[in-house]
Amino acid sequence: MMFSRLAKEYIAGNEICSGCYQDVETNNNNVQCQRAESFSLEELNINDKQEENLWQSIIDEYEKKQSEYTEWKKEKERSSIVIPYQDGLSNYLNRKIFPLLLPAMENMLVEARRWDALRIQKCRFNGLDYLAEILWNLNPKYPKRALKWHTVFEIPQFKLLLRLQYGRMR
Repeated sequence: MMFSRLAKEYIAGNEICSGCYQDVETNNNNVQCQRAESFSLEELNINDKQEENLWQSIIDEYEKKQSEYTEWKKEKERSSIVIPYQDGLSNYLNRKIFPLLLPAMENMLVEARRWDALRIQKCRFNGLDYLAEILWNLNPKYPKRALKWHTVFEIPQFKLLLRLQYGRMR
């Protein structure tokens, strides 16, 4: 009913061509359109029973399309392969990465304050090296590393990188 009321208000407020249903220019109360054939506005009037049938057909068509979509979606879910961490990267970060990284970064900031690295422009403290040390030594997959603390220069990958980078210079 809402749609038909709005349509009637639009027709009453604007001049339209009854043949092509487009807005047209009015000159001296004469409606001008490019189409030669046109119908009177009385022929456009739709009674309430026809409006209900039209509205019901729109609802039926929508429900049919909606049911087709839900069936398609269920079929797709049944046929899809379940991938670990499919619930999203942000959940993976929140569950696996941040519980390790955030305390390590907090320790790094405490150490930077102890070295006064935030005020001194050229300081011996390197935050990234310290962060690498913490993450290497406190890795939960390798609990034995926490027993003997390794500095960044004792980490095997770091040693290899230094050897590759600066070994050629000797």
